Amino acid sequence: MDRVGQYLRNWIIPDRSIILFCAVLLVFVWSGAWWQIAHDHKATIDMIHQDGDRLARAFEEHVRRVLKTNEFYLNSMKAEYEQTYTLSPALERVFRQLRLDPTASAGVVNSTGDFVISTLGNTAGVNIAAVPHFIYHIAADTGESYLGRPFVGRTSQKVSIHMTRRLNNPDGSFAGVAIIAMDPYYFTKFYRAMDFTENYSIRLIGFDGIVRASNDVSELDADMSESSLLRQIKNVSDGFYSTYDYISGRPLEVSYHTMPDYPVVIQVGVSEEALAPFVQRRTIYLAVAGGVSLFILFFLCYIIAKARKQRQDETWLRTFVTNTPIVFYAMDPKGVFILSEGLGLKKLGLEAGEAVGHSAFEKYRDYPDILDAVRRATGGEAVFFEHKVGKVYLNNRLLPIADDNGRVIAVVGATVDITERVLAEQRLRENFEELTAIHEELTATHEELVATEEELRFQYGELHRSQKTALEIFNAAGDGLVVNDGETGEILAANRRVLELFGYSEEKFKQQGISLISTDANKEAALKVIRATVEEGPQPLYERDTHDSKGRRLILEISCTPVEIDGKTRCLASIRDITVRKQMEEGLEYLRQRDQMTGVYNRAYFEVDMMRASASKHCTVGIFVGDLDGLKLINDTLGHRQGDELLKRVAGLLAAGVKAPNYVARIGGDEFAIVLFDPDRQQMEELEQYYQMQVEAYNGDNPHLPLSLSLGWALGEEYVNVENVFKTADNNMYRQKMHQSQSVHGSIVRTLMKALEARDHITEGHADRLSRLMLLMGQSLEMPQEAISDLRLFAKFHDIGKVGIPDSILKKPGKLTTDEMNIMRQHCEIGFRIAKSSPDLEPIADWVLKHQEHWNGKGYPLGINGEEIPLPCRILGIVDAYDAMTSDRPYRMAMSSEDALAEIHRCSGTQFDPVLVEKFITMLRKEII
Repeated sequence: MDRVGQYLRNWIIPDRSIILFCAVLLVFVWSGAWWQIAHDHKATIDMIHQDGDRLARAFEEHVRRVLKTNEFYLNSMKAEYEQTYTLSPALERVFRQLRLDPTASAGVVNSTGDFVISTLGNTAGVNIAAVPHFIYHIAADTGESYLGRPFVGRTSQKVSIHMTRRLNNPDGSFAGVAIIAMDPYYFTKFYRAMDFTENYSIRLIGFDGIVRASNDVSELDADMSESSLLRQIKNVSDGFYSTYDYISGRPLEVSYHTMPDYPVVIQVGVSEEALAPFVQRRTIYLAVAGGVSLFILFFLCYIIAKARKQRQDETWLRTFVTNTPIVFYAMDPKGVFILSEGLGLKKLGLEAGEAVGHSAFEKYRDYPDILDAVRRATGGEAVFFEHKVGKVYLNNRLLPIADDNGRVIAVVGATVDITERVLAEQRLRENFEELTAIHEELTATHEELVATEEELRFQYGELHRSQKTALEIFNAAGDGLVVNDGETGEILAANRRVLELFGYSEEKFKQQGISLISTDANKEAALKVIRATVEEGPQPLYERDTHDSKGRRLILEISCTPVEIDGKTRCLASIRDITVRKQMEEGLEYLRQRDQMTGVYNRAYFEVDMMRASASKHCTVGIFVGDLDGLKLINDTLGHRQGDELLKRVAGLLAAGVKAPNYVARIGGDEFAIVLFDPDRQQMEELEQYYQMQVEAYNGDNPHLPLSLSLGWALGEEYVNVENVFKTADNNMYRQKMHQSQSVHGSIVRTLMKALEARDHITEGHADRLSRLMLLMGQSLEMPQEAISDLRLFAKFHDIGKVGIPDSILKKPGKLTTDEMNIMRQHCEIGFRIAKSSPDLEPIADWVLKHQEHWNGKGYPLGINGEEIPLPCRILGIVDAYDAMTSDRPYRMAMSSEDALAEIHRCSGTQFDPVLVEKFITMLRKEII
């Protein structure tokens, strides 16, 4: 039991491992989510910077091209004007070309600020001596062009950006200014042509902080001299940074480029709205992580709840094994113990497991009956015997387990302590013998009583002479004696034995009256017996079932004889206590009539009662015959204990529907009879409906193992042979059984499969994956659709035999021992029997039996090889191995698909069909691609 307890406690370790795994998985999910969010944010920012940089460079190229073109025109105007300092033909040609450019206007002014020539037409009287860019060139001669801030032209009255160049006299003095006025909206049009979203903004800013151009025309001439941009370009001429917009105050991601040839910088800003797709993806990441976390938490809660239920079941199993009085053991073919468990070992002076490894022939060499039973069992014979060890009586059952060749591979057995039963039987036999002797003695006593009646009368006559002597004889009698008045029945006297028997005083006993000695509690009936005795003489013996003063049951045997007392005829009742004898007779009668398992009447009682009913000519008999469907399948898969429990429940269900004198009898292993006396057809139909409703209610409360009961009934009229009534009811039952047997077996098989999925976490989902792979293989091999359907059915039910494997082996996380593996290998044969019992699964029964065979013949249970193995079994062997390797197990993580395929290829020709392996690998790789 210590080993059993340690084994059960080891189940806590997988529970903790699952909890730890879920915790690690949660950390992994959230770490992955935050890493993905950070990575996505960085990628989004990088993309924004790249787009900004691309836009800035494109805008820079555009600006540079425009400024270079305008600078070329300024140089041309300067060169032509400084030739003559007047409006020359050459200068006219330059201006004719400038008038063709719609984006700019140009002009030349002299040293006083008056226009010499302009593209705007008549500029007479227009003087720009007070204009900032004119003043700038008077003050300084830098030899470079000057890009002014946005300015409303005196002539055009439009906002423009002036690019100017100083004109010099031959002596270097100020001669005037060459001017090109550019339309700042031209740059806005360029930005729109770039087809960027409204989240992007672009500005052309001078080193003085003045906005020369912007996609937002309201920002023209804005002063940004205090912005972070000008501080930034002092350190790095080109780059990116995050800031708040100096004008709008909104968060921006800024890309900027300075133009080395000109004192301007191009700024591209991206608002936070550009991050909206990232924000949406971040929300999705968090939602997915949250959903996965909830699923993990729900799964963890389910595992914990399941583990708690499992530990409750294990506690129940531990309690049962610890307290059961049965000894369970097993031996190998040589009689060496390989298992010895059970509380009953303590009565034999042994401990659990003490006999393991010892030979029964050595351990019990002083018990020839045990040695003979072991020899017979190891020889292949089922042995049932009883023997005595010390003061303990034992009932033993030895069952050999043989392989397909009939060779005994093990012997299993159970020993039950029947000491109490044997001693009770001995006491019962002794009591029965004693009661038989008492009965014979009573018979002799009665004869003696009759013979000594004259003697009693003589003694009564002597009482007149010696009252003292008569009283002593009366009280000394071994039987109870009561004297009643012949007319009134009044109790005149009672001896000591009667008073002791009833526990009354003489006065109290007389008050109870004559009913104590009558055939029933009716006073008139008692008086009738007394008067008959006085008038007719001695009456036949009769029995009375009554109670003493303390309520204890008394069964009395009474004989009444007339006596003469004081010249009057009285009634003398002789009373003998036969309670013990009658109770033993009733106990024996109960055991003879009852079924020991279910408590209802047995077949022997039923047959006797049917003969009694046949003999009656004024009795109508109704008989139901019921059969428990699928009992053999339940016994073969879930064990006889489950089948016995189901029989008890059926017996209780049937017995609840009838009242005495009607009764229920078990007349076969799974067959019951319900007998009703004087029923009509309506009562029979109502009882049938009652049983159907009770079966439905039971199945609703016990969906894990539904109950199916086939019922048939017949009603016999007066003078009808009861045996024919029974045969008619039996035929009706079998007719119903024919209709529902197929669905019942199918229901039980489906229930067994659901029970297997609930017990085995590997089977759960495994069949669906195998079904898909079997479908693909069937299609790859161009099998007909009907064969593919059988393949998918085979994939789902190939492991149904595991329902008969104990949880301790089925759910063991580590490697199985040799004995455990031998038990596990029985699932092929168990599954074969289940499939053969179900018409839906019968076509695949042979496949279920052989699905663990190997190509080289080293599989089980038959050890066949090569193409002797059915094609579906060879296909299943490959896809089952692939699914097992690529699925997680409690004791290992899943392999990758390629590693699993490599392992299958390695086992080609040994475990697997090499041709099918190549087709499977080719098919699966195509499917993955």
